[in-house]
Amino acid sequence: MAPHLKLAWDRNRQAVDLAGCRVAFAPAHLSPFEAEVWVEEQDTWLSWNRRSPPGSHNELIRRLLDRMDPDCPYPAGEVLSTGGRPLRLSAIVHDIDQEPSCRIEWIGRALATIIGLCRSQRFTRLALPPLGTQRGGVPMTEFLELLERQLEERDMTGRLRIWLVTDHPPPQELAEGA
Repeated sequence: MAPHLKLAWDRNRQAVDLAGCRVAFAPAHLSPFEAEVWVEEQDTWLSWNRRSPPGSHNELIRRLLDRMDPDCPYPAGEVLSTGGRPLRLSAIVHDIDQEPSCRIEWIGRALATIIGLCRSQRFTRLALPPLGTQRGGVPMTEFLELLERQLEERDMTGRLRIWLVTDHPPPQELAEGA
């Protein structure tokens, strides 16, 4: 009989400081804190991450209607709010009709909006995926540089804890400095 293995996620070793803010790297099922703002990565047609019960007729009709008007995609780089608690945001950083489907300037614009909102609304706990790194081919280090720049430009030092929702640990060069 083979021994049962359990993967342990060491939260203390999966966090780094970035522009004076604590950034935790953790998968969705291992929350390092309760987020006030939850961001999802989205495309211009809002076709990713739809959350409806399987087989929902209303959801099927909504998706079909969304696709019927090809002239109405949302602009890349925009951030949409669906409200709620925690506040739900959709960062539109992909355009599946373009190649490449994700651009660094779209991620930068979305991050500027998200960090600006956190500052203006005095949110202190943000959960977001590392935008563009999973589906868009953006290197994690490039995303983190953009995030750091936005935090510095908005003077967020010590004001925000960030949970990067990812199954990957911090890049080695950051982890060594932590």
